[in-house]
Amino acid sequence: MSSANEIKSEIRRFIPETVIEEDLLDKIVEIGNEYGWGRAHMCAEKHAIKVAELTVDLWTSAENMGLVGKNLDVRRALYTAALLHDVGLWDYRNKDIHHELSAEIIRDKLQDRSLAERSSIIAYYHRKKPNPLDDERIKDDRDMLLAIAVLRIADALDYRLNRVVNHAFFSEKDEESITIEVRAKSLDIDVGRVEKKGKLLEDLLKKKMKIKMFIYRQL
Repeated sequence: MSSANEIKSEIRRFIPETVIEEDLLDKIVEIGNEYGWGRAHMCAEKHAIKVAELTVDLWTSAENMGLVGKNLDVRRALYTAALLHDVGLWDYRNKDIHHELSAEIIRDKLQDRSLAERSSIIAYYHRKKPNPLDDERIKDDRDMLLAIAVLRIADALDYRLNRVVNHAFFSEKDEESITIEVRAKSLDIDVGRVEKKGKLLEDLLKKKMKIKMFIYRQL
């Protein structure tokens, strides 16, 4: 596992202090390190950072496309949840309920109660089940629901923990579909899982999700 300063430096490549201030980033890294980012036995913080980076790509493009409002509270909660979504995997025997444990850890450890509540909800729903549309707290909150949809897709893009996806963003939409452009180092991506975890996005937007792949081959 990298040092706390190395992890913070890596995160600062794509999340500015205007979104996650220094004290909050310190706390996120402290929590992540305490629980081995949920994957200490495999890739430690690397999956969390990659998922967060892809989440930022997707959310920024969603804002620019007008799919979501420019809501700083939801953005902070989403980026926090992306970094901590797997901490409940600290004991891999809990993998079937790790979304519940991640939500509990976030809710218990973050001092900002509003942020803790939003982030824990997003982390709880990062798996393709259960259904956030049944949750009375957020079923009418479009930005929160789209935040969950974005995290699901970002997580699926690195499901194989190989970090081959460099960037992913919403690139175009029409009456029937919305396209995610994926730029990657190889085709070693579980596209079927991305499509399954993209079902929430399709339900929310009432559009078919398409994936356009661009592969950068090293010479």
